[in-house]
Amino acid sequence: TTVTGSSNITGDPLFVDIVSDDVHLKRGSPAIDAANPANTSIAHDFDGTQRPQGARSDIGAFEYILSP
Repeated sequence: TTVTGSSNITGDPLFVDIVSDDVHLKRGSPAIDAANPANTSIAHDFDGTQRPQGARSDIGAFEYILSP
């Protein structure tokens, strides 16, 4: 697959359990802190978690949250 444009990532997004439709991110996902920093209009993810949780927002519907 050829990906054009800038700031694209490729590879396994490391979802928790895609078979069970759990698209939360696992530790080490390339989508963590990888969203466009210019997009600050999305303040919360689909779980209601505030964005960003790290240096930048995560790509996808859910922010990755470090376990205590």
